[in-house]
Amino acid sequence: MLISGGQRATKRWARDWLDLQPGERLLDVCCGTGEFCQLRIADCGLRNGEEHGGEAEYLGIDLNARYVAYAARRYGVAGGRRAFRVADATRLRLAPGSFDKALFVNSLHHFPDDLNRGILREIARVLKPSGRLVLIDMAGDHPGRARRFFLDRDRGRHLRPLGAQLALVEEHFAVRRYGAFDAGFTPQTIIAATPRPAARE
Repeated sequence: MLISGGQRATKRWARDWLDLQPGERLLDVCCGTGEFCQLRIADCGLRNGEEHGGEAEYLGIDLNARYVAYAARRYGVAGGRRAFRVADATRLRLAPGSFDKALFVNSLHHFPDDLNRGILREIARVLKPSGRLVLIDMAGDHPGRARRFFLDRDRGRHLRPLGAQLALVEEHFAVRRYGAFDAGFTPQTIIAATPRPAARE
């Protein structure tokens, strides 16, 4: 939490760039302990305990079963509107075009290029043609000594400058906008993109 300043700035930027609408389904890839699940509830006026039929409007996935179990205990299911699942993000057992929006936060720098390509390809596949990916990650543009210290504590070994992040995303998505913001101790990048048709086949 110290590294990301409690994620407050990151959540604010994620909320603004996702622009979630009522009824939209959000996929949170590499959701970790699930703290971004509340974006789905807060933005659409949903309340814990509401009755809900059909599929969850928020699905958080992560390969770490301990993270998923913690997220489920802490945040619950919000009347069936929220779910967490242990899953390999490169092999999602989800139908094509089944989500409106996807979030991929502070995970890109933990994986080598080939693994990220597999994850991004799967996100493109499960998004609707008009869907939107919002990717947020740590900037790898030679941070100063103090920021370098905190980035090293994060254990990510694949920091990339924004240009390299964009190149990965553009293999499966059309980038619509991008930028950077200060999240406290660490600068972060943000990218919004829509799936390329070929990536969804």
